[in-house]
Parts: sequence; C-alpha cells; structure tokens
Amino acid sequence: MRPLRLLVIAALALGVFVAASPAGAASSTPSPKFCAAAKKTTNDLENVHPSTKNAFNPSGFKKVSSDFSKLAKSASGKLKSDIKVMAGYFKALANISNPGDYAKYLVGNRSSLQKYEKSATNFGVALATCETVVTTTPTTG
Repeated sequence: MRPLRLLVIAALALGVFVAASPAGAASSTPSPKFCAAAKKTTNDLENVHPSTKNAFNPSGFKKVSSDFSKLAKSASGKLKSDIKVMAGYFKALANISNPGDYAKYLVGNRSSLQKYEKSATNFGVALATCETVVTTTPTTG
C-alpha cells in the first residue's frame, strides 16, 4: 500500500505543480485582469497539495475546479482552452472519494493526465508572464 500511495502523491505533485515549468508557450500576453484572477486561483492549489492533510479531499479539488472554470472566463484563445482542461482534470479528481482510487484513475487515464500536463505547462508560462507584467507595470498613487 505504501508504494501505491507514493505513486499517487508523485503523480499528483507532477500534475499539480508542472505549472511551474518554464517549458511550453502561451499564445499571448495575459491581461492584468487574468493575472489578478490567476494569482488567487493558484493560491487555492495549496488546498490540494500532496503534502497537506487535505491532499485527497474531494471538496478541495471541487473548489480548485470551480476556480479554474471561473479563471477561464478571463482568458482567451489557447490559454482559455488550457485552463478548461485543467478545470476538467480537477473536476474528475473531485469525483473520487476513496484515496486509493486516485492511483487507479491516474493509471487508467494516462492520456488525460498527459493533456493536463501540457495545459498546466502552458498555464505556468502564462503565470510567469503575469509576474513579469506585474513587476514591470508602473503604479500611480
């Protein structure tokens, strides 16, 4: 059982946090509205981080899925599509109530996981662009 749990944690860590990867490319510069919404959404990812006691909490995945669905409304083009893929992935995880079933889902849905990984990578590039936009935009006040 322990190796199975480690597999699940590793897969979730890869899936959830591949967004930090610099590989991939976003199609355009995200808007400031998107960047603000994305920051809140990514903060909610902490609710499902594999190292927390809530790692396999369906309600945490449901909230993250809902947040990503809302975030998609402030994006456009390929980025919007990528965010919808991520929302769908988290929604699928929210429908799993037994922690042991996460491994079954990940193994049985490898193509879905690969699609999520690609979308999360593109989302990570957009987030990096947001950081650049936010830190270089002059403020008035």
